[in-house]
Amino acid sequence: MKKLLGFATVAVVLGIAGATDAGAVCGAPLIFGQATPNCGGGYCYVVSPASTAGATGGSFWALGFGNPAVDSPTAGGDDSDGFPVQDWCRPSGPGCYLVGDWGGDERVDGCIGGKVAAGKTAEIMVVGLSDGNAGQGFFAVAAVGRQPTGSDFDYANIGQNLTLAPIPTPNITNTVRTAPNVAITVNSPAITAGFFGDASVTQGDLVKSYRIYKQVLARGAAAPSTRNRSAWTAAGAAVAVGQPFSYTETSCATNSDIWLATAVVFDSGFETSFVSGNSRPVQCGPTIAEPSDKGFKVIERKGGSTRTPSSN
Repeated sequence: MKKLLGFATVAVVLGIAGATDAGAVCGAPLIFGQATPNCGGGYCYVVSPASTAGATGGSFWALGFGNPAVDSPTAGGDDSDGFPVQDWCRPSGPGCYLVGDWGGDERVDGCIGGKVAAGKTAEIMVVGLSDGNAGQGFFAVAAVGRQPTGSDFDYANIGQNLTLAPIPTPNITNTVRTAPNVAITVNSPAITAGFFGDASVTQGDLVKSYRIYKQVLARGAAAPSTRNRSAWTAAGAAVAVGQPFSYTETSCATNSDIWLATAVVFDSGFETSFVSGNSRPVQCGPTIAEPSDKGFKVIERKGGSTRTPSSN
């Protein structure tokens, strides 16, 4: 499907949606999008396995200069702030396509112009996207450097659709139960897909860490069926990719099941709006039943029991 909005008219169209004010401080248009037909002779898109919308959560920012805080005049940052993703990833074709102007909408915070991250030679714009269905969350993060001509930040130069990848499910490697509490260790996720960029960036520039989220439900209750991160509670601080995460759950006054899920954390602290699929449940509370999770063995120890992966 051919895109209906030409990039020459981006500033005009976005100007109709909202006049520039102090929030958007670029003195001239700085256009971004998927401007050229670099995907097999056709246009490139954002594509999600979860929906036809392409992405229902997302932010954009200047590499090294974003701030996830929304509508905070003292927080600073050069990013999309309160700019809804549907307004800069327009529905079309198999999903949506990126199109916008840093200087053309009052909802944009700051300006990418002149914001060059340490070790880089030009401004780099990052887009973080996520989506989800009942069972799985998906994400993509993409970045391109500023161009001297044409669209300032043309994601079509990546040469492929930005297809969202599954957010890795938590890999629980150990639990130690001392009723009613339980200590849980999760291995670092292997993030091998969902990154897109030109020669100006590496995956390590964009994918910094991960955060584990939890739902603690009554023992035997149905597993969580929403991937929206707002329905989950952070189990702790974000952890650098490659490092394990551990925490102790102390809220189990009654017999409960703990379900974990992963969110991906990007440069500048931006985070996916959706989480991964559910982990296996971990029991906590006054009474611990024999674990039903396959692939683990229980090692009894004084003051509690430890579960480790079985060699079988």
